[in-house]
Amino acid sequence: MNIGVLLFHNFETLDVYGPVEIFGRLVDLYSIRFYSLNGGQIENKHGVSVCTNKLDDINEKLEIFLIPGGIGTRNEIGNKPLIDKIREVAMISKYV
Repeated sequence: MNIGVLLFHNFETLDVYGPVEIFGRLVDLYSIRFYSLNGGQIENKHGVSVCTNKLDDINEKLEIFLIPGGIGTRNEIGNKPLIDKIREVAMISKYV
């Protein structure tokens, strides 16, 4: 099953890595990929940096689309291109 994890600057570390740790232990069942609006390196307030794929690169249905919280959500709530893309990906995902 495919899991897509949305990242944005200043995402909450535990919101991402708690679920990734659990699903990541089940490598025979889950494939996890990290995404951001434009792809590339995304860093949170703790200095955790992750290389991401572009949200536009999602070309298959996701079973789970994980959207973390964090202080960065305050900046992204007004990001219309990101919100529109989240809506689009959510429509083709089984769970959000």
